[in-house]
Amino acid sequence: MDGGETMTTLFDVVGIEAEASAGPRAGRPLGSSRASGPTAAPSAGSTAVGAAAGPGARAAGGAPAKNEYAARSTGGAGGNAKDELVAVLDRMARLCQSMSVSELGLPDAIEVLTAMKRATRFLDGAKLSAIGHIEELQAIQQGQFDQLPEGNGRPLPLPGEEKNLRDVLTSSGQQSQAQTGREMSQARAAVAFPLFGAAMKKGLSRSYLEALTSLIGRDLTKQAKADEAMFVEAAWNEPVERFRKTVLAWRVTHRPEQAEKEAAREIESEKFYVSPDRGGYRLSGWLTASDGTLLKHTLNEIVGVPKKDDRRTPPQRNAEALVQLASAALSGSGGTAGHAGPRHEILVHVPLGTLVQTEKAIAKGCAELPEASRAGSRHGRDPAGAADSGETGAGCPTSGAGLGRRGACLDEREQLEADLGGVLARIRAGIDVTLLEGCGPATLPDGSALPPSELAQTLCDSAVTRVVMGAYGEPLDVSRKQRLFSARQAKAVIARDRHCRYPGCERGAEYAEIHHAQEYERAGPTIIDNAVLFCRAHHGAIHRAQITITHHLGGFAFTKPDGTLIGVTKHRSADR
Repeated sequence: MDGGETMTTLFDVVGIEAEASAGPRAGRPLGSSRASGPTAAPSAGSTAVGAAAGPGARAAGGAPAKNEYAARSTGGAGGNAKDELVAVLDRMARLCQSMSVSELGLPDAIEVLTAMKRATRFLDGAKLSAIGHIEELQAIQQGQFDQLPEGNGRPLPLPGEEKNLRDVLTSSGQQSQAQTGREMSQARAAVAFPLFGAAMKKGLSRSYLEALTSLIGRDLTKQAKADEAMFVEAAWNEPVERFRKTVLAWRVTHRPEQAEKEAAREIESEKFYVSPDRGGYRLSGWLTASDGTLLKHTLNEIVGVPKKDDRRTPPQRNAEALVQLASAALSGSGGTAGHAGPRHEILVHVPLGTLVQTEKAIAKGCAELPEASRAGSRHGRDPAGAADSGETGAGCPTSGAGLGRRGACLDEREQLEADLGGVLARIRAGIDVTLLEGCGPATLPDGSALPPSELAQTLCDSAVTRVVMGAYGEPLDVSRKQRLFSARQAKAVIARDRHCRYPGCERGAEYAEIHHAQEYERAGPTIIDNAVLFCRAHHGAIHRAQITITHHLGGFAFTKPDGTLIGVTKHRSADR
């Protein structure tokens, strides 16, 4: 039998038309393209493997016999279906063994690979269903056996050479115990989520159920089961990576407080390496979804639309764009007049109900923050990790905990705050995330969900456009962009602050963001007294830690939610 003939026979076995196989997301049951044949769907009188006898069936006399497993596996119409399936699988195994893929041309090799991958999905679903069914039968019969005098809690052995299901899987699959454990866990998950179990028997990849169970956590399992139909619908229509983001967004909806904690851990996990390698440099690292999206969109804007004669690969064009971005930063040309930094537009989708509820959460969170720092709080830990600018002594313009060797300033910081003069504004960053439970999260274009504090940070320095969507997702009305700060106001903030004003940080205004009093959402005035300039890192830290900035005539004082004074920064005189 030559390679072409073997390939055609293999297609016949797995029930896939060689001429026009269904797409990978078609969800067509295996063999449904043929009216009849060895893989056609079972008729009304037939059942799945092992389904001929109900789970409570007993041997003659009413007591469960030790060989009842074997009796079930061969009895009734289900036995015929089982024998037919085993024969088909054996035949397919022999065909795979005899066919030489190396003799096929490129189109035929791709066609065979596609058919095998598709058949594997169906086999995975059937395999997990079989594992779950066997475990169910074992539990029932073990309970019945334990009631007999000879039971005494002894495990009931399986028929055949292997004593338990784990040994069967490990031996027949020639696999490790770890892989067997993963398969059994997946089978139990398919039992816990029966709609996914049924979908996997129709060809849905088990990767979707793995993503769901790994991301929801135990505390949300009950709610996930209630929303299982929604998850299955998403799985049929989304790639696995997008489905993972759908699950994460769902989790932010139901556990916003947990999302805040995870976001803080992710920020701490960000890293970027520039390492010498083979006469050049190798770049590697990891960024959060929002920071990665920002970098990706910035590089895309620099690359633009490649010219027709540009035959470089996208990674090659990205490398050039990254160098251009670094060059612009060093030359000071990265900024755009009238704004605190370069304006790279990134679309963030925020449901109207979430936006309204976020404003309420901000209002409640800000109202709960203290009015001023508590006296005597001398050594509070800096939640934002302030940097050391190297200034020391009573004359330094910056003071606060975590400022390294500026110890002399620490002893004077309460007096420094008093010396700053009258209060112009209190710029709070509070948010009560418990008010956002059940609200759909804001999402990036790729579906990544933003935690509430990151949405609040985004609202500080962004343009807001109202888009009214129709029932089928089409835009019906789009408003004009509305900015919180005008270009003239942004220039005034930059002229006053000049750099990030967090204690100890002097990162320039070219890549800074404007943080403003959150009361703006409640119709507060948009004036520069309610604004302060921060680098992106400290702007995010301000929102996550819910730090209050008190704007005095002479500078800013920073306090934690419990009133502990973090530090102060003085305004520099115009002649400095």
